[in-house]
Amino acid sequence: MNQYEYLKVQTEQLTEMLKSIPPSCQEEVFLTLFRALKNSKQEQSVEDEIRNHTNDGKDLLDAISSKEPSSNLDRTLVFAYVMDKSGIKKISMKHVECCYSICDLKVPGNLVQNLRDASGSRYRYLDFVQDHYEITKRGIDIFEAM
Repeated sequence: MNQYEYLKVQTEQLTEMLKSIPPSCQEEVFLTLFRALKNSKQEQSVEDEIRNHTNDGKDLLDAISSKEPSSNLDRTLVFAYVMDKSGIKKISMKHVECCYSICDLKVPGNLVQNLRDASGSRYRYLDFVQDHYEITKRGIDIFEAM
């Protein structure tokens, strides 16, 4: 089932659910539920992409086990390295968040700041390019030296 068909079925189900909601609230509730549904589908496709490229997450788990990163910044570097080597070159915040989830690790409280630090002048593990992150040569070198 493609994304259009999936959303069509889910929209029909939402429409049925809305019949029990007062008419004055239906539009707002529908839009809220529809956005949540669409976002969850996008998150699932990012997780599927990662799992497809990393032997169902095994490569991520192996790297975390072997490198034993001691900070969230180091874990983010490990995830970026594994994704890059697995063919995922454009890394988003959702990618990193899904890696934490796949490895059953707690997502940093401020993941945005974690990625800013990783791409900032102090660490330079990642580069921010337009709308995504890419691992840098420095990031690769630091990972390999861990």
